[in-house]
Amino acid sequence: MSHTGEVTWTIETILVTTCILDHFLFPFDNMTCNVCIRGDFRSNEVFVCAGMDDIGDDVITCHQHKRLKRGEWDVVYNMRVENTTACLDLQLQRNSLYHMCTTVSPSIVLVVLMGITFCVPIDKGDRLSYGMSILLSMFVSLVVINDFLPRSATFPLLGILTITAIILMGVFMLATAVVISLSGREGKLPPWARTVFLKYCAMAMLLGDLSKKCRRKEEPPTVNSIDATMASPTERMPSFTVDSFNLEEEPRRRLNLMKILVSTNTVMWRIQNTMVATQSTLHKLNMWLGKNEEDSRDGDEESEWMVLSRVLDRLCFVLYFSCLFMTLPIALYSRPN
Repeated sequence: MSHTGEVTWTIETILVTTCILDHFLFPFDNMTCNVCIRGDFRSNEVFVCAGMDDIGDDVITCHQHKRLKRGEWDVVYNMRVENTTACLDLQLQRNSLYHMCTTVSPSIVLVVLMGITFCVPIDKGDRLSYGMSILLSMFVSLVVINDFLPRSATFPLLGILTITAIILMGVFMLATAVVISLSGREGKLPPWARTVFLKYCAMAMLLGDLSKKCRRKEEPPTVNSIDATMASPTERMPSFTVDSFNLEEEPRRRLNLMKILVSTNTVMWRIQNTMVATQSTLHKLNMWLGKNEEDSRDGDEESEWMVLSRVLDRLCFVLYFSCLFMTLPIALYSRPN
């Protein structure tokens, strides 16, 4: 009370109020909370802002902005008065650095690591276990995001992306199991599968036309079959004996010539037997090469399924990241007003 008769009555109280939190853009969410008090006056009394000289350091007046930092929130507040209503405007901005390091970044890393699943060799048995580990880690990230945020009708964008990533991981883990199963099959690919996947899909995935590599080639020329004319073991070597000639009518030099012919005939007969054995060996070698060629063709047919698995891996890789990138604009477009 002053000497002029003016009485100042200071009323201090603690009011508890709540604001609707829109955390759709968590952790980059900003919001404005207006706390208003309406006076039920019976006369023409109204709220009037105090002058700058009449307030202390802990009291604010109209058109005065102050900043306050509490935990993860930066708050800028000011006072405004309209007749019988006085409002305190609070502008809250969340500090996103903490949540980016502890919540968002691990989720992004796990989503990217899931793509490595499609790069692990198909014959490695740890591909499924690797993917399951990342899938379980994504569930842990979703629980952490849920613990940070209060219960609200608005689900955050980060939670939508995390759930979408979990669903895609589950779907493509099943696709990976199918790819591994196909890679172990034997036989030839159906013509339609070779055309659709090894040609068109492979070209769309920038792998080139793989159907040309897997197409059955013309049979290469093999070792010509050698028809060995086997000499009958009953055939006897023509014999030339000295007794066939009349030594009294032939000179000595003719006798020596006949001896040379007999020796030559013996050598030729041995050479003939050697050639027959060589021809038999070549015939067996030809049969062995033909069998190996058939085995090689069977291996090429099995490799077609491996090539198909590689194409399906690349297709799953592209579809996985394409679906993730499409989820962001769709979720932003469907944001509730």
